[in-house]
Amino acid sequence: MTEKTTTTTAFKRVLDELVESRGLKDLDELKERLLAAGHKETANALPEDAPGGFGEDLDAVLNLSEEEKLKVADAFAATFMGARCSVPGCERPLDPNTGSFRGCTEHRAAYDAQADEEAWEYAHSLLLPMVELARGIGSDELTRVMDKALAEVEGEVNRTNDILEALQERAGD
Repeated sequence: MTEKTTTTTAFKRVLDELVESRGLKDLDELKERLLAAGHKETANALPEDAPGGFGEDLDAVLNLSEEEKLKVADAFAATFMGARCSVPGCERPLDPNTGSFRGCTEHRAAYDAQADEEAWEYAHSLLLPMVELARGIGSDELTRVMDKALAEVEGEVNRTNDILEALQERAGD
């Protein structure tokens, strides 16, 4: 009989995070709770395997949030199914810590940078007409405050553009 060796897989890392977040001592305590709740197959298989229904068993014992369920599912896919990034042409493994974004770490960073850039561009588009209106009122103090706010937003637009461009250049390498 060969003994299974436990490596630190994406699945085990997520299980360890769940154990810690619930204040459990270790994975063995989670297994004890699964056994006590009647989920013997799951308790005996984790973390080297995950039998059918393991997600429901974990949820029954840990009361998982929707985000945690996604993390468990992604980690399962990355560990046991060789899941890959959903971005066309990318062969990197799925990052189990990206929530509902089903991609690798690098594409998640680009996705986040793009979202930040779009949010600051939107803030700029809202603020610009307000600055013009403030100038029309003729109050030096109001104009100064609005110009300062516009400068800060433009700085954030430039910062997020720089981050996005750097990530896109790195992705092209």
